Amino acid sequence: MKRHLQAVGLRIFAFLLACEVCAAKPVKIHGFVTAFNSPTSFEIEDYKITRDATLVMDVEKENDGELLATFKPEDIRIGTELEIKGNYDEGTNELKATSIKVFLDDTRTIKRVALLEKVPTLQRSEAGWAGTVAADGQKVSIGEATVVSFRLNKSEKKQVKKGTDEISPLVSTDQLTLDTFIHYEGVRQSDGSILAKRVEFQHAEFEDGEAKMWKELTPKVKAANFSSLKPGELRVEKTKYKLVPSDQTDLLYQVVC
Repeated sequence: MKRHLQAVGLRIFAFLLACEVCAAKPVKIHGFVTAFNSPTSFEIEDYKITRDATLVMDVEKENDGELLATFKPEDIRIGTELEIKGNYDEGTNELKATSIKVFLDDTRTIKRVALLEKVPTLQRSEAGWAGTVAADGQKVSIGEATVVSFRLNKSEKKQVKKGTDEISPLVSTDQLTLDTFIHYEGVRQSDGSILAKRVEFQHAEFEDGEAKMWKELTPKVKAANFSSLKPGELRVEKTKYKLVPSDQTDLLYQVVC
C-alpha cells in the first residue's frame, strides 16, 4: 500500500512537472529594459524577465570578434538593449531566460565629430584638463585621464613655421571658439553623458568648393538711379533681377521734386 501511494505520488509530480513545462513555451524577444529590479529580475514591456545568477550573458562583438565593451549583469539599466531566449509562462507573464545577448549601442566606444554649441568651461591642473563640452546635443565629459589636443587646419598650417607639429596638447581655452569642431572618442555613462578617452579640437574653415559656392551665391547689387529713371540690378549667381521704384519710392520722389 505504501509503495502504491509512493508510485501515485511520483506520477502526480511528473504530471504537474509536465504541465508546467507545457505551460512555459520557448520564445525569443528583442527590446529595451523598461523596469529594473535587480540583475536577476527586470522587465521588457509586459515580459517579467528572471535570470539565473549563473547564466552568462553574451555581449555583442565587433566584426573582428573583439568585444565592444565589458559588461556585467550589474550594468543592466532601463534602456539597455537585450535579446532574450527562454521559457515564457503566459499565465504569469514570466520569462525565464536561458540565454541573454547584450547590444551595447549606448555603451560601446563612440567616435563622433561635432561643432561646439558653446565655448566649453574647462579647468586645467597639473594632471590635465577637466570639465564638460556641449556638442551636437551631447554632453562630453573630460577628465584628467582624457587626452586633449588641438589640430591645425589647412590654412593655419600654412601660417606657422615649417616643422611645427600639426597636433599638439591644448594650451588654453582661448583657442576654442564657436567655429571649432570637436573630434571625440568615449563611452556612454549611466547619466547619458559621454566620458571621453580622447578629444581633439580643430577650427572650421572653408574648403575650396565651399568658398567658391559662397562667392557665387553672394548677391551683387548695381544701384538704381531713380531720378533718371534707370533701374538697378540684383544678381544672384547667374540670375538677374531689375530694381525698380515701389509705390512708396515713387511718392517720395514726387514729394522731393
